[in-house]
Amino acid sequence: DGDGQPELLVRFETAAMRMMMGEFVCGFDGETKELTVKLRGAPAFVYLDNGCVKVNETHDQKLGGDFWPFSIVKYEPGTGRYELAGYVDAWSEEDFPMDFTGRPFPKEIDATGDGFVYFIEAEGFKGYDEPVGAPVYEEWLSRYMSGATPIEPEWVSADAQGLEALEKQ
Repeated sequence: DGDGQPELLVRFETAAMRMMMGEFVCGFDGETKELTVKLRGAPAFVYLDNGCVKVNETHDQKLGGDFWPFSIVKYEPGTGRYELAGYVDAWSEEDFPMDFTGRPFPKEIDATGDGFVYFIEAEGFKGYDEPVGAPVYEEWLSRYMSGATPIEPEWVSADAQGLEALEKQ
């Protein structure tokens, strides 16, 4: 998260789908001498060097087709917490020409004609009440992703070999 303190990242990839809170960012509270959970979510976070994390949702039974909904969270050094920047979902015209209420895909919003509109739950957006086209979605996402470099953590397996390698470090 860039606060200068080490974190422990834990990823469970074998959890059942209904219990898919399988990734955790943990810190250590020096005053209480306790491990704290700073962030939790479905496995496979995308960590960025600007303190942002892309967190995929555990389920997708909505309108997005191949688009998987996600949240962007940003670490705030002043509070020591991750704050939600926004949540994104999509609607795929190819997979769902109509939504679950019978409303047709909003082609007038799909300015690029790629067959997708996006629902952004964030400041200045109205989420599922007002979908946006790809240019608006990409502009919003670039606030957090543009210029940031993904961080690939060095994962250690929690089996005997992984723990042995960790002890050697």
